[in-house]
Amino acid sequence: MIWMLDDEMHWKRRAHPRRTGTIELDRKRFISVAKMTLLCGFQMGPLFWYYKALYYGNLFRSGEKDDKLKRRHFMKMVEAERDATWLRFYEAFLESAPQMIIQGSIASRVFLEHFNDTFPFWLYFQSISLFLSMISISWSVVVQNRSLRMIRDDKVNIWPHEAVLQFFWRFLTILARMITLSAAVLVFGIYVIPLIIGHLILTMIHLVFLQALHIENCTNVEKMLFAVNTFIHIFTPFNMAEGNTRYRYLAAYTLEFFEMMAIFLILPNYISIDFPYIEQLRLGVPVTFFLGITIAIIYYNFFHPNRRQSVPTPSQFDLNLDLENAQVFPKSSKESSVGARIEDVADTLLEVERESESESECHN
Repeated sequence: MIWMLDDEMHWKRRAHPRRTGTIELDRKRFISVAKMTLLCGFQMGPLFWYYKALYYGNLFRSGEKDDKLKRRHFMKMVEAERDATWLRFYEAFLESAPQMIIQGSIASRVFLEHFNDTFPFWLYFQSISLFLSMISISWSVVVQNRSLRMIRDDKVNIWPHEAVLQFFWRFLTILARMITLSAAVLVFGIYVIPLIIGHLILTMIHLVFLQALHIENCTNVEKMLFAVNTFIHIFTPFNMAEGNTRYRYLAAYTLEFFEMMAIFLILPNYISIDFPYIEQLRLGVPVTFFLGITIAIIYYNFFHPNRRQSVPTPSQFDLNLDLENAQVFPKSSKESSVGARIEDVADTLLEVERESESESECHN
């Protein structure tokens, strides 16, 4: 609901870095507050952005002859898709992931109790459900990253094989993390809460230093996103700021590694736990984790989309500079044509930015 209000009520917020100042939008809302409340009350909020993407997609394909208008409809369509995948990403890690920890710990206890007996029939369905949830959570990260890159004019899109590599990287590391957290709940029970709080404190420390926002320029929604990002780091690292991601992932995955080693290598020597296949888990979980890290290293070194970005897309500042130069210096007919095209692109970008309901500040 807060996301929809920030998107539709046009609250005054910090301008995008490509803008020259904060713009107070006064365009007519896409949906009324009453309909927003109704959709959120029936847990159908994400459908709003799917409908919005389909609406602007239909306008884009409706045969409109004005290229500028078609371009604007296309940008609005991918913006709506970005918001839909963004909420799906939040839903995955704020709702599905905690439920997986609880379900995994319960399934582990039932597995332990019935190891020498017949397993309950529902346990098989529970295992399938956990596996499908893992796929959904991992894929939500990939789709969110892809949608965010589509809306950014300074980013290149993700190709299918790059998305597959990113999926396996996330799937393996999140799988190892989920097993680690489920094992911690199984061993410590309710006392796992102080450990989670300690993890959040350490996570917030390295986020403040490596992904810090300028608090004085941030809106309340952006501050809330920073807190949510801290919580998401319980399950997987997530980059929400511009800049080099090397040290951010290094800090987050190092913290996960030491916690994993503490659970599977150190603590079982001091805590009596008679769990089947514990030795296989103590070896298999770190191997799964390092396999995911290896895929991540391969992805960033050889298949990251930025490696294909040989010619950067001109920013809004570059376009404005070209327009100023075009007004100062005399132009030939050919230069006038190029200047007209630049001016057309600049006008379109400004219109899209003025009508953009929300600008995501989180980048992968």
